[in-house]
Amino acid sequence: MKPEATEPRDTARTLPRVLLGGDLYKVGYVVADRDEAARALEGAYGFEPLVRAEVRFEAVLPDGNRVETHLACALTTGREHLIEVMQPVSGAVDLWTDALKGPGPLLRFHNIGLLTDDLEKVKATAAQHQLPLELSAHHEGAWSFAYHRVPLLGHLVEHIHYVGAAGDELDRIRGLSRGF
Repeated sequence: MKPEATEPRDTARTLPRVLLGGDLYKVGYVVADRDEAARALEGAYGFEPLVRAEVRFEAVLPDGNRVETHLACALTTGREHLIEVMQPVSGAVDLWTDALKGPGPLLRFHNIGLLTDDLEKVKATAAQHQLPLELSAHHEGAWSFAYHRVPLLGHLVEHIHYVGAAGDELDRIRGLSRGF
C-alpha cells in the first residue's frame, strides 16, 4: 500500500526539501480532549473511525534531558495523508500544551509530518540552517522522530522514520476504510 515516491526520499538535503519533503503523510493537531475531537471529525466531518493510540516515549529535549512522555493520539484512516490528533497527557508536553493556551478551535494546528529514511541527515540540515530542534525520540526497532520549529512559517515540522512493523502499521491505518 505504500505509495511509490516520484523521487528517492531525502536525496537532496536542501532546506526546502527538509521543510516540505516528498513524503508528506500527516497534519498534526493538538487538542484538550482526544475523544471529543475524534467524535467531531467522525460525526461533523464524516471521517472514517479514527484509530486511537496511547503513545509513550522518552523525549529528548534540546538540553539533553530525557523525560518519559505520554500523548493520547488518534489518526484518521483510509487515505494516504492522515490527520493526527494529539492530546498531551504527561511528561515533556510543553511542545503541545503551548498550542492550547487561550481561546481557539477544538483542534489547534501544530505540525506537518514528513516521512524520512535518514533522520540524522535531516537533523544536520536543520541545524545547518539554524532551525531549532524542539524534541526528539527513538523507539528501537520501530521509529525515530524529531520536531523542528520553523519560525518564518510559524509551525513545527515533524520528521519520522518508521522501521519494521511500525511502518506496516502506518500502511494498515492508511488502508482502513468503510468503502468510501
